[in-house]
Amino acid sequence: MSQHVESAHSPKRWLRRARVSITLVFCFPSLCLSIDKEWINQHQEHLSDLFEAVSKSTLAPVSDASRRWEQGQREEACYALLQYYRNRPPFLAGLTASQWLPQNHRFHADAWLENRTSPLGIEAELTRLTNGNIDWYQRGAENDKEFAWMLNRHLILPLLLTSHRMAETGGDQYLNAAEALVIDWVTSNPYPNHTTFSPSWRPLEVARRILDSWAPSFDYWKETASDEALLLFLSSIPHHGDSLEQHASFWGGNHLLTEKIALVLISLQWPEFNNSSEWWADGLDVVTEEFIKQTYPDGAYKELSNHYQKIVLQNVQHLLEILYLGEKSAPLHLTERLEIAWDFYAKTSKPDGTGPLNNDSDIEFGRGLIEEAAQFYNRDDWLHIATTGQNGEPPKTISPIEFPWAGSVIFRDSYETTSDWAYFDVGPYGTAHQHNDKLHLSAVLNGKDFLVDQGRYSYYPDDWRRYFSGPAGHNTVEFEDQNPRPRPHKRRTPKNALLYVDRIWSVASGDIWNDAFPIGTSPSWLHRRFVVHHKDAGFFVVDHLIGFGSTKATVRWHFAPSLERNQIEADFELHATTSPNFDLQWHHASENPIAGWHSEQYNQKAPAWQADYVVSLEKPEIFVWSIGWNLDAKITPLDDTVTVDTASGSLIINLLGPSAQWHPSQ
Repeated sequence: MSQHVESAHSPKRWLRRARVSITLVFCFPSLCLSIDKEWINQHQEHLSDLFEAVSKSTLAPVSDASRRWEQGQREEACYALLQYYRNRPPFLAGLTASQWLPQNHRFHADAWLENRTSPLGIEAELTRLTNGNIDWYQRGAENDKEFAWMLNRHLILPLLLTSHRMAETGGDQYLNAAEALVIDWVTSNPYPNHTTFSPSWRPLEVARRILDSWAPSFDYWKETASDEALLLFLSSIPHHGDSLEQHASFWGGNHLLTEKIALVLISLQWPEFNNSSEWWADGLDVVTEEFIKQTYPDGAYKELSNHYQKIVLQNVQHLLEILYLGEKSAPLHLTERLEIAWDFYAKTSKPDGTGPLNNDSDIEFGRGLIEEAAQFYNRDDWLHIATTGQNGEPPKTISPIEFPWAGSVIFRDSYETTSDWAYFDVGPYGTAHQHNDKLHLSAVLNGKDFLVDQGRYSYYPDDWRRYFSGPAGHNTVEFEDQNPRPRPHKRRTPKNALLYVDRIWSVASGDIWNDAFPIGTSPSWLHRRFVVHHKDAGFFVVDHLIGFGSTKATVRWHFAPSLERNQIEADFELHATTSPNFDLQWHHASENPIAGWHSEQYNQKAPAWQADYVVSLEKPEIFVWSIGWNLDAKITPLDDTVTVDTASGSLIINLLGPSAQWHPSQ
């Protein structure tokens, strides 16, 4: 690992502007405030919590303000604390959100002013209560709980403030809307002080509110917000800290990592609070322990989802940036494991810069993240990947790359945009966000998606969710009246899938048992799949269906939504089989049954061609499929072998071994 982790990183800097003056509407000797006794009495509970939470501060202006509050000098206390924060220099200058926010901030800000919002990418009317306040529990037009959770992350707040900062004229409406949002939320959502799944205080939403909205917006917010909005905002910070320390997601997973990273950020952005040192120690200790625990030695995040791998890596990388800005050091074993995890993310990426849609994932471009990580860790091989071979040095091994803990095998010709690429899943189930997808194969031909995973679409437990997350949504085999045998959620030891590798050929294999349902009503069947890559000729797949007794099997193939039937048939065919009696069924945008759909983003779906090869079985059968195959070769399936005869020799695949060998021509 590079020994210059911190010095190699150059944090982004926000553009700053001159402090905006505060309009003073209530004045008396030695004190000017835009609040009065009535307002202070109305919000006494929030303010008492605030001053109690800073009572032990070692900063004289803050402890003095708390003392004044205890002595009954309420207006003076508020003035002193406001004066401190108005003049406080940035403690984390250059802090940005942990996730990329929309670039068209003005569009989203204007929509918010018109009572419209799109926290899930689909615009909806913002529901308000009879008193005019926002309904923070609303679920949007699709009745989706994710809508309420996203709404409570306040991602609109930095967009409103950016619109205010960049407006040449008429920007006050954006600041007014930001103030109204904060005041509404704080006064409408009292801290429950226990573990909750409510949209406002679910621990993950608390963390995301801090990481992506409140903390990176604070330096501009404290200069521009009204006295009322700033005091109420500050009064909620200790509740956020307590929630993340005492009521975080005890079950672990990516939620706990995110929550404890936010806790570290709170401790550094608001060190005035009594518990900031406890927040720091708890947050950093848990993140370090959990990140090692939740990732495999080969770098894969144990949920085995490209989407959540990205989220976790962004969050932990953001933690290192926060520590850098706060002039703190990171544990060495944390930075070392993060480097390994970035390596996994980079080397599984597709030629277009996106990642596989394994488990619950969306189409997301990671090339920019890989390039930033390459700069941080001084990795020329990642720079080569991120720039599609234009810069840096190629990795020592290009293809195949196997991750034996994750159960992933990646085939590719190069890291250029026109490369062939394939992802073969032979791994465990995953610790969360799982799909029944073992032995799934995704493939890219000449840089374009060809065979695809169907994506996640929705978390709502209905037939659509079962389609996208089950065997029917993946390129694998489903047996009638049989279910895939339950897989372990995670591996305790690595397992190799590669059978043969040389300069041109590579062969990988995996298998899964399927058991009758109800149990014992018929014999179990084994599906063993071989994926063969020829560097100059494409791919072929051998499916060996092993068992005895009557059943019906469906071999499903899902194609990219951009492809027409004629394009598919030009690059894909059933090359050879020992069972010619099959029924080929094509599906496209069918709702009964659900078939022929693809989801590139959460809550979105589009028609895509799906080919189902249905065959009645009594004994073992072999199917050989060619994918973009352009080598003049004879492929012959026999009872227990498949032979590929070429001019230069023969590749012999032993289906029962399983094993593979190359025999050059004499």
